[in-house]
Amino acid sequence: ETVSLGNYSQLEQLLDQNSPLTSKTAPILLPTDLLFEYNADQLKPDAEKSLEKLELLIQRNPKAQFTIEGFTDSFGSDEYNLDLSQRRAESIKKWLLSHQLIDGSKIQARGFGKKNFIVPSSGSIEQQRLNRRVEIVIHQN
Repeated sequence: ETVSLGNYSQLEQLLDQNSPLTSKTAPILLPTDLLFEYNADQLKPDAEKSLEKLELLIQRNPKAQFTIEGFTDSFGSDEYNLDLSQRRAESIKKWLLSHQLIDGSKIQARGFGKKNFIVPSSGSIEQQRLNRRVEIVIHQN
């Protein structure tokens, strides 16, 4: 069963096109399974590749603002998941700012927890892979 991810931008595609990002650019989808271990907010070593691409994209778009939005699967309490999704979004923001190439005022981190499921929340941990994600939302006037 495949899910249409047409409502999302892929990092690689955005880097390939040289046009500036705008508010009309679809959010960038980053599956948290690539970035974090299950139930954790520590970035995996492999996450660096994706985050370096994101960093480059942010640098190339000095007029844009970015919100890092964290989402979780349906397992665990609302409170726990809200906290986990916020910590994950903050981890990504912290990583991006650690290189001092990006102005921190351009990036916000928000956790939403168990919201906006892409795949049914009744699925197993494996089936809900896509619900555990970070979306990078672009704002530009």
